[in-house]
Amino acid sequence: MKKRYIFTGLFAVIAVILIVVGMRVLSKRDREQTTAPQPTDAYTFIDDAYWQQAAQIRQKLYSTHIDGLFYSLSPTKYYYVDKDKCEEQQPVETLQLNPTVAGTSVQLEIPVVEIGKTRFGVGIWHADDGVYNDVFALLSDMPEAGISSAPYLLALDTAQNDKNADERLYSELFAVSESGGCEYLFDQGNRMTEQSGKLRTDWACATATMMFSQSEGMLTLSGKKYNRTASAQLFDLLCTRNGQTTTVAEKVSAHYAAYENGVSWQIKDKKSAWELLCTQESQTKSLGTFEGSFASDYRLLGDYALKKSDGSLIYLKSAKQYNPPGDFKKLYAVDVAGDSIVYIGKEPNKEGKDYKVQKIVVTDTKGKQTAVFYGNDIMDENSSLFACRSGIITQKEGKSVFISYKALARVAQDVVK
Repeated sequence: MKKRYIFTGLFAVIAVILIVVGMRVLSKRDREQTTAPQPTDAYTFIDDAYWQQAAQIRQKLYSTHIDGLFYSLSPTKYYYVDKDKCEEQQPVETLQLNPTVAGTSVQLEIPVVEIGKTRFGVGIWHADDGVYNDVFALLSDMPEAGISSAPYLLALDTAQNDKNADERLYSELFAVSESGGCEYLFDQGNRMTEQSGKLRTDWACATATMMFSQSEGMLTLSGKKYNRTASAQLFDLLCTRNGQTTTVAEKVSAHYAAYENGVSWQIKDKKSAWELLCTQESQTKSLGTFEGSFASDYRLLGDYALKKSDGSLIYLKSAKQYNPPGDFKKLYAVDVAGDSIVYIGKEPNKEGKDYKVQKIVVTDTKGKQTAVFYGNDIMDENSSLFACRSGIITQKEGKSVFISYKALARVAQDVVK
């Protein structure tokens, strides 16, 4: 009898203890649910500090082949990034030039700026009638390749477009004398006209990078040997130095060309694809074939090809590919400067709120992410992007905005503090 009473008492005590412990656990859980801290913000926005640090240019800027140099049109103004600031540059002179193209006198007024020891200028010309209506002009120092003793090279793009100076394919190349006289840089003998009435635009054409940024001479493209159609245009890649012009590659496209240490890189169009080629000592090899049309599906960024559909990059001197960092709901633009690749766009709002989450991501050419900055509507939807070695230029309300990498880093640091 005594053992039964003892066990009964023990069970009663244990039951009371379990009930008390259970009630305390439930009470603690309820308190934790009612007092649990709200999740921390998913983003640290740099909005206010960003606008305090950013330089608002209030004009639409265009890029050039000179790192950090940009310009506006109507009126023509120049802006240069120096010591992390983007400031307007005053012209050192204004040239009045009148090159003649197929009997048409193109009257140009080109304000010239001096960046370091390099002179640079752009100008535009318009006529209401005639074969030639709109001309964009680029002027810079004559390349140091012994092409001409004239101080300047003038390049004209007679196509009607709104491209940047470093994206255009110039079809009229002139040497400009001290007195302002303009003479064609290459022989024009037997140059015919196209169906539009313009002189053949494939006779001797080049981009700014081909003319001014090659170490071994001035590069040009020539399609004069080929019968061209609108869908299949072929060119020879030429290099001119010390008065001698040599062919470094044959039957290539005009999309991209580079030449360094006896090695050339070029692109060849194929059906529904394009091929990256490398030529050395008259031997050409393929570095890779990529789907799509280079002209419509890709954009040239220096030595990189940007695939518009997904933001991936291809380095055109090795075929190495770079994929954009994740979490972009919409990628606005990509640009490359030096060893930095910059991405801008927006991503899904992780906080579930209705404001836009825009971001700037900086990586290096090794694919390593170096910095991410978040903002709430700090740039236009589908903003353009120009990157230079010191910072980036985006757009807000159709006008350009510059902010340096150092300023971005300070802004983020101040916000976190």
